[in-house]
Amino acid sequence: MNSLDAVVARGVRVSLEKDLGYKTYERVVREVEKMYGISMLAAVADFGKIDMVLRRLFGRHVSVLEARIFERVLTATHGTDAEAAVSIIEPTVISGLLGAYGDVAKKAILDAVVSSALSIPDIVTRLDTPKASTYIRVRQMIQDGLLRHAGYSNANDGRRVSTYRTTMTGLLFESTGDTLRVDARLPMEVAQYSYAFNSVAT
Repeated sequence: MNSLDAVVARGVRVSLEKDLGYKTYERVVREVEKMYGISMLAAVADFGKIDMVLRRLFGRHVSVLEARIFERVLTATHGTDAEAAVSIIEPTVISGLLGAYGDVAKKAILDAVVSSALSIPDIVTRLDTPKASTYIRVRQMIQDGLLRHAGYSNANDGRRVSTYRTTMTGLLFESTGDTLRVDARLPMEVAQYSYAFNSVAT
């Protein structure tokens, strides 16, 4: 599952339901449950699964529908060889980002791994936070796509443990009238495998 696709999953689900209408959307939900035994949100976060369902129901020309849905959620541009730029415009996704960056403990974790990958034990040590609550927060942010797997390191006891980094960097929350937008940078290693990014990138 791509971490950017997980970040925008709730917004994509909302956009998909609006585009398809309630009855057709419910048909897609039933098909997802039948084929994969997972929730619609889980299928959208791992977009290859929902793509298969949509192609099965609507044929191979579904890429036009997918592009339209993603365009309601974000815009993206290829930047340098190392980074891309995204602007998130869907309110549900923005609300989730505001919630994470507005939570003092989550923001501290995100700030700790913005420039270098750390394991959860290293995050606990660096931030001097309770182990259990830090593990819970990190797991939630991985599920939400805010953190991504970056590799492995060796723990003090010799175990091999996963390390994590932020999915996006340089987040800028901008308000214009009634609309809110989040601009961010994204590593190309995330962008190149993201259905969301590649559906809208210019």
